[in-house]
Amino acid sequence: PMFEWAEKVLEMPLDDLRDSCGLEYPTHMVMDIDGNEVRALQGMENMLANPAFRFASIEVDPTTEPQVTAIMSRHGIRKHRDKHGRRGNVIYLRGNEER
Repeated sequence: PMFEWAEKVLEMPLDDLRDSCGLEYPTHMVMDIDGNEVRALQGMENMLANPAFRFASIEVDPTTEPQVTAIMSRHGIRKHRDKHGRRGNVIYLRGNEER
């Protein structure tokens, strides 16, 4: 073929990247990684545990949604009620207030 498409990416736990670069804890996150949500969330447990973290929008695969919700719940981050009944992107919030 005239062109070969290949993507090369750095793969490391987000907690390790944050620690090694001296980055602040994020407060918000958007994740769209096509079914690898659980593995990614496992690599950012410290970030999720930090009280500064407040909000996540995660495109979840139906097969991983229960695991994603369990990980988030373990850190006091709850699944926001979807008022429109749509699947796919799920909003997670820390705390009890509606936004």
